[in-house]
Amino acid sequence: MPSPAVTYSARYLDRDERYEIARLRGQDPPLSGRRIAARLGRSPSAISRELARNADPRTGATCPSGRTSWPAAAAAPEAV
Repeated sequence: MPSPAVTYSARYLDRDERYEIARLRGQDPPLSGRRIAARLGRSPSAISRELARNADPRTGATCPSGRTSWPAAAAAPEAV
């Protein structure tokens, strides 16, 4: 987990937005990338990149805990 003092630019999607993208994409029927972008107030290209980056290649399902998530980063071994 990042320290509470760490802040990131609004340019980047935060973890809550990533989970919301996965939730909206997982609905039946799934929302399009453009509709998700409109709901989140983000650009469609940002949503498209997020969906492509974190999609399971076998199923196409979106996994919000992709390579950019904190739990995965926290579990990574440190270089010695």
